[in-house]
Amino acid sequence: MENVSYEVIKDVLSNFLVDLLIHKISIGEDRKIESIQLMLNDEILKALNIEADNLSNDELSASFSILIAI
Repeated sequence: MENVSYEVIKDVLSNFLVDLLIHKISIGEDRKIESIQLMLNDEILKALNIEADNLSNDELSASFSILIAI
């Protein structure tokens, strides 16, 4: 059995998390990224240690999106 390094596991999990967060990427006619839409909820914010006002204790907290226009 071969050991897997911490760095490899960290890279895989980081990429997986980013894939889960990205909801939509808009690309213009010039093939450049125009915007990225992220889907978040209170549980994701807690996992990322991001503070937000009025975090819900509900495990099924409503999701919300953040649009980043580039």
